[in-house]
Amino acid sequence: MINANQVIYGFFIILTVTANYGFVLGGLDNPEHHSFSGLLFTIVANIIAIRYKIRDRTEIGYVMIATGLVALMQLILAAAVGFISFYTMGTAMTPESTLAITSLASGALLANLVAVTVFVANTLKSH
Repeated sequence: MINANQVIYGFFIILTVTANYGFVLGGLDNPEHHSFSGLLFTIVANIIAIRYKIRDRTEIGYVMIATGLVALMQLILAAAVGFISFYTMGTAMTPESTLAITSLASGALLANLVAVTVFVANTLKSH
């Protein structure tokens, strides 16, 4: 029988990776390759995924929460760099700020990839 909570949990974990990858994809210092709204969408998806991860009270769940928090911290720092750049330079995505933003978002992508790997491994192990 399909566990609806597990499907939603998996959906948001995979959504965080794909949204994160979609933002990072492109030239690291080219503002035209990155949408600030894509970064904000990734943050929201990550927050929702963490909400589902908190429900898992197993050892694997604790790893999932940790990966989510690491990714969220890096994404929030990336958004902060964009906001600071916007208020000091007039645009959120200068080549210099885009490099910093995408570097932080790349670290979040790595944390989200760890979460997907753990999720898939745990799912395969349970079946």
